[in-house]
Amino acid sequence: MAAVSTYEVRIADYFQQAWALFKERPVEYLVLGFLITASEWFYVGVLTSLVPLIFLPPLTGGLIYFTLKEIRGVEADFSDMFRGFDSFLRLFIAGLLIAIFEFLGILFCCIPYFLVITIYLFVYQIIVDEGLDFWEAMEASRQRVMDNFFSMLGLAIVLTLLNLAGMCFCGVGSIATYPFTIIVGVAAYRDIFRRP
Repeated sequence: MAAVSTYEVRIADYFQQAWALFKERPVEYLVLGFLITASEWFYVGVLTSLVPLIFLPPLTGGLIYFTLKEIRGVEADFSDMFRGFDSFLRLFIAGLLIAIFEFLGILFCCIPYFLVITIYLFVYQIIVDEGLDFWEAMEASRQRVMDNFFSMLGLAIVLTLLNLAGMCFCGVGSIATYPFTIIVGVAAYRDIFRRP
């Protein structure tokens, strides 16, 4: 995977692309946003905390697959939203490792948390689009992000703030903000990794 070493992070462009895609297929994005948000609502107790850990990575992968098709001008159908389950094990292991790293980052006053969410911003996109194994995808994301870390940190903070805003009103806003931020991430991935 040879990527050009320098790049510019164009946050406004990514948001414009995401909004255009979201407006074209709002029902599909909101349905998947609801499924993802509903899986997160089960995050109470020890046993039910496994629900988001198991379902969030493949549902997010399906959202990425759906969006990649749409952004490339290929019409995606409803079943594409579940194509993340095709890469279940790789997405699950990556999600588990990232969740552990995020937890450890929060324990150390949140600064390492932002490092983790920034360097691993493109892991799911790489797994879904390029079919890499979880560790190869994590390394590819980290290496590419480090080429322009502070601009990527800015993007990660903006996406985090948008998702936090979506959690207001008992999490209902996440139904729209979660898929929207994933679409922004796909637009950024295509630009930064120079993918068609």
